[in-house]
Amino acid sequence: MLRITTPLIFMLMLSACGDGQPFFDEDTATDADTAADVDTAAEASEDAEGGDAADDDGEVSDVLNTGTTSPTLGTDAVARGDIIRLESTSDEGLGGYLSSVSYDSDSDTLIVDGLGFDGANTYSRGSPIDQLKSYQVYEADITATDALTGDTISQITPYRAVYGVSANNLDTGEPRTSFVIVRTGGYTGYGFGGYIYARNGDTVIPTSGQAQFTGDYAGIRTFSGAGGLELTQGDVEIAIDLRDFNDNDAVRGYINNREAYTSDGVSISLGGTDELVLPTLHFVIEGTGTDLLESGEFSGTLNNSIIGDTGELEEYETGSYYAILSGDATDVSDGGEIVGVFVVESEDPRYEGVTAQETGGFIVYR
Repeated sequence: MLRITTPLIFMLMLSACGDGQPFFDEDTATDADTAADVDTAAEASEDAEGGDAADDDGEVSDVLNTGTTSPTLGTDAVARGDIIRLESTSDEGLGGYLSSVSYDSDSDTLIVDGLGFDGANTYSRGSPIDQLKSYQVYEADITATDALTGDTISQITPYRAVYGVSANNLDTGEPRTSFVIVRTGGYTGYGFGGYIYARNGDTVIPTSGQAQFTGDYAGIRTFSGAGGLELTQGDVEIAIDLRDFNDNDAVRGYINNREAYTSDGVSISLGGTDELVLPTLHFVIEGTGTDLLESGEFSGTLNNSIIGDTGELEEYETGSYYAILSGDATDVSDGGEIVGVFVVESEDPRYEGVTAQETGGFIVYR
């Protein structure tokens, strides 16, 4: 069983079902600590203030999600160990409520904790969409049973999960990177949900030159002002200037060729009058020297524009991305990879007074 769980509060285990030993972050609770730590989840999240990764000067960065504190320094100055990140809680977006996710390869199901009225917490492969690009799609049960009376209880629907694992494994059999996104369209707001993304093992980062990574993404769109959800997919390209972690560091990226589907698997028309538009998202080059941390983590903003009703160019989608480098980017036989998520918001052009939030996950390779 592959298990991704919340750091600081829950046990972190990323291992094959029944094989090997669980892996723990040194700052992560063990089973014996879990019961007590669950009661302090809100306090721990508040203390984290959106991020706790040490930056190049040893200071805590506030641009990352909650999770692993001060990733362990390896034998190489730019080699770091396991990192796990999860969405920070937000009163507006209602994200960050995903407490743990386990994958059962025997039944091809996800076991999801932390979200109310999603059945028995077991998510089966989606129907009719069970795959988006290279990632798997799952859905929660629409009913549950009262254990005492046997009565059927309707659940909040729909809940969907997008799950991705690296094409590369460590010697122990664990995937090198992974992510999971869970959202629901059962509220007139964005609804409760969350995401987790993680790296197993170290990364070795060059201190000169540039590197380019390509791959794809899959995501979920939810709405404020309307119910329902949509599924998305597209391509991702990320380039990094690796020069010495100085003020010239930069991350450039594109998310393009985006497509959208209803939860029932119907393709959504894009680009016409009063239709949804999903233009290319651009990573904003900050130029502040904080894009790439020695741990291999980086984050920033992304946006795009459309022609508005007045004929002028208007900002359309805006948001943030969060990512982790993995593997050995100095080894020609490896090249490394990147796991990450992005979250953007926009006014949906199809409706009045409705905003959309898209959360996407990606794993890209060199």
